[in-house]
Amino acid sequence: MKETDTVAIKQIIDSTILIVDDEPVILEIIKKFLARYGFKNIKTATSYKEGYGYFNTVLEKINDVDLIILDVVLPDGNGFDLCKLIKTERPNIPVIMISGYEITKIYEKIVDSLADDFMIKPFDGVELATRVNIHLHKKQSEHNTLLTMGEGSEACHNINTVNIKRNCPYIGEKVNNYIVIDSLGWSKASAVYKVVDKETHKLFAMKIIVFPTAEQGEMQERFSMERDLIARCHHPHIIGFHEKGLWGNTPYMIMEYFESIDLEEYLVSHGKMPYKPFCKVVLQLADALTHIHQNNIIHRDIKLKNILFNPEICDIKIADFGIARHPDFTSLTRTGYVMGTPMYMPPEVFAGKKATLSSDIYSFGATMYHLVTGVPPYVADRASDLANHHKETTPAPMTLFRDDIPEELGDFIVEECMAKNPQHRPKSMEKVAQRLQELTA
Repeated sequence: MKETDTVAIKQIIDSTILIVDDEPVILEIIKKFLARYGFKNIKTATSYKEGYGYFNTVLEKINDVDLIILDVVLPDGNGFDLCKLIKTERPNIPVIMISGYEITKIYEKIVDSLADDFMIKPFDGVELATRVNIHLHKKQSEHNTLLTMGEGSEACHNINTVNIKRNCPYIGEKVNNYIVIDSLGWSKASAVYKVVDKETHKLFAMKIIVFPTAEQGEMQERFSMERDLIARCHHPHIIGFHEKGLWGNTPYMIMEYFESIDLEEYLVSHGKMPYKPFCKVVLQLADALTHIHQNNIIHRDIKLKNILFNPEICDIKIADFGIARHPDFTSLTRTGYVMGTPMYMPPEVFAGKKATLSSDIYSFGATMYHLVTGVPPYVADRASDLANHHKETTPAPMTLFRDDIPEELGDFIVEECMAKNPQHRPKSMEKVAQRLQELTA
């Protein structure tokens, strides 16, 4: 690691963070989250007056507060007004607002307050620490750029004139015709946001590859391929494609917004899915995969995390085509590099063979097994042991985990969809869908 990188990391860790929230429990939780990631200089305030008082007096003594985490509702005022006051006086200090309110109800106030980011309580500690890191890196980059340009330059008085390369858009920022209003998910290669069309006020999801991924040709090509494959599919249980665009030099795609949680989240928060909604979900997923296969697309990563679910209307949508493949596109898979999620991966892919339509049938079976039993078909500490299970071990009967699953349905998923030999599986997803219709009638 370069010495300059070490210094930069130390500057981030030594940053002073002010948390303003009237709930002692929330203050302690945030402090513990941040301390776990190395942040030590954490200050707290429990009211509008105390927060602004800290900002107005103590700030001068310590020279700077590097970032503020601010609750929307305070006992003696509201966070929106305090945020606007802070951003007006010190626009370079990033402010992350937190609230129990859904962002769709207050996003105009958030934009007006000039806040840099927004999170809904309760939030994930890892995501909070990640966002804090992103904003502190952004602030430091802007500061270093201004120093390079010279304190006397006109740009020092207007940070907006400095062209800083950033990881991704921030809450409240405009991306062409859309306003970013919430974060929906992150990965190593991309981020997904909830956005609103400025003209129609309609909600959409925006997926954008993140820096430094945006500079990697292969990732850009894979992102472009995913975008084109989603655009080929038009099905009620597949997230719909709306349009593509560029944010600076970074490509993004606008997709249908679907109010939901993914099936993995559902399983964690609700437990095993009851039999009746499971029947609907399994048929919807089979129908969607049939459509994907009819478009000659191999998904290659069917899993709970990639399936969005709205429990209120019992509706699902496949949402991720990140490693899907189509014969018309050049393969981006490196030789000897296995693509997919090992928990649901078919034996032939573990063995180094190319994924086929039949491979998706196996992953479909493994995913539905996990959803209805509450446990994955195989568990192991090492990838090699997991691979051996998929190649050699038959999963425990689904009826062992619950008595409301018809034995014939369980046998179809375990013995046919998850057959070790691809030749022994149903010949197509269409055949799978037809059989499931009969078994769940």
